Amino acid sequence: HSALVGQADAWLEKRFIAAREHALKDELPDIYFGLWLYRLEQSDIEDICRLLTGTAETMRVCKQIQHVKTRLSDLKESSKPSRVVCVLDGLGHITLEVIALAEDKHVRSQIQCYHDKYRHVQPTIGGADLRARGLVPGPIIGHILSRVRNAWLDGEITDTITEENLVRELVAAEEE
Repeated sequence: HSALVGQADAWLEKRFIAAREHALKDELPDIYFGLWLYRLEQSDIEDICRLLTGTAETMRVCKQIQHVKTRLSDLKESSKPSRVVCVLDGLGHITLEVIALAEDKHVRSQIQCYHDKYRHVQPTIGGADLRARGLVPGPIIGHILSRVRNAWLDGEITDTITEENLVRELVAAEEE
């Protein structure tokens, strides 16, 4: 494919070496593939993926990488943790590895924070608690739980009393 001309350069070599230094051996093919295509345009990546027969994991990684590339501004050093989580939640380990290898130290730092801290933050209240308050199962429960998690992540709430107050506000707003 013409978009691949010149892709095997010093940038790619440096990242392949870094991948070999810390990735598991069985992850390397998918990481290499993701890095190889990383700098290409979305349409070129789609064309190449159609031409090549990759594994389902490889195709998933490529799609996830493209999604993240459109949201890199949300991974700046000054980004709120909730924005970082919004971009990175649900991404596979290999996708995170490729992005960390391909991007600058600020993005790597955000990925590390996500891995070490942010992904573990969860509200103490759950969907069953909201249903017990009379909310009908559906998207609204997910919205409230997401809002509460974001508040924990961003330091807007730091204890269960503040969480309870926020939940009361959100439930009351939904009942109006």
